[in-house]
Amino acid sequence: MKRYFKIHEVVCPHVFEEFGEGAWRFFDPRLLRVIGWLRETINRPVFANSYIGGLMQRGLRCNLCSLVRDRTNKEELYMSAHVLGAALDFTVEGMSAEEARDWIFVRALDLPYYIRLEWNISWVHLDVLTEGPDIITYFPQSI
Repeated sequence: MKRYFKIHEVVCPHVFEEFGEGAWRFFDPRLLRVIGWLRETINRPVFANSYIGGLMQRGLRCNLCSLVRDRTNKEELYMSAHVLGAALDFTVEGMSAEEARDWIFVRALDLPYYIRLEWNISWVHLDVLTEGPDIITYFPQSI
């Protein structure tokens, strides 16, 4: 994944400012491998965070990020795969989210690890957790 992404593209600004390149250590190694495989295999640019476009919570989220902070302020538990370094929201250049998900679906058996995808959203949410609601789980051959 490091070959295709800069750290600021996959962590929130708070984490980037505090840890810089050292923030790679917070990611689940399975996610790094899956996203690296995806980027290499799809052979198109994949975009997560873009501070210019206001997209700042599509990778690793910390307790200062509004999505997490707001839930905490309401005393709600928030254990998203994003907080665990196990998820990435992204878009693929030249493909709709549906086309990207379909592309992944067709190649599900080639995935290096189990993944979950959310459906019916305008971006791709991919994570490497193995359970959860409203998520399709794929079972790659290599496991």
